[in-house]
Amino acid sequence: VHEMIHLQQAYFGTPSRKSYHNSQWANFMEAVGLMPSSTGEPRGERVGQHMSHYIIPDGKFDQACKALLGNGFRLSWADKFGSARVKAPTGRVKYTCESCHINAWAKQNIELICGQCKMALVSELVEEPAADV
Repeated sequence: VHEMIHLQQAYFGTPSRKSYHNSQWANFMEAVGLMPSSTGEPRGERVGQHMSHYIIPDGKFDQACKALLGNGFRLSWADKFGSARVKAPTGRVKYTCESCHINAWAKQNIELICGQCKMALVSELVEEPAADV
C-alpha cells in the first residue's frame, strides 16, 4: 500500500524529490488507514527520507483486513522452488491445523493437537529442492 500511495501521488498529487515522503503523501497514507512514521511506531516523524508506517486502529486499512480475514482470505506464497518445501536443517517438520491454520514445527512422526481447535495438526510433505544446473 505504501508504494501504491506513491503511485497515487504521482498521478493525482505533487511528489517531492526522489525518495522523500512529503505531507501530501502522509495525508494520502492516513486517508487509507496507515500512519506514516519514520520508526514504524507511534511518535516517529510523519515525513522524511526513509519512512515506514503502522496501522491506524479501526482505520480503513484495519477494517478492510479484518473483513478479508473474517471471510477466510489467505495469501499463498511461493518461492523459487515452487510448491516444493525445503527441509529444515534441524530435521523438524512443519505441522498445520487445518481448521485455524496455526503452524508448529517438531520432529517427524509426532502427534500434535491444536490448543485452540483441539484438532490434530497435519504434517506437510517436505522435499529437498532440485539443484540448480
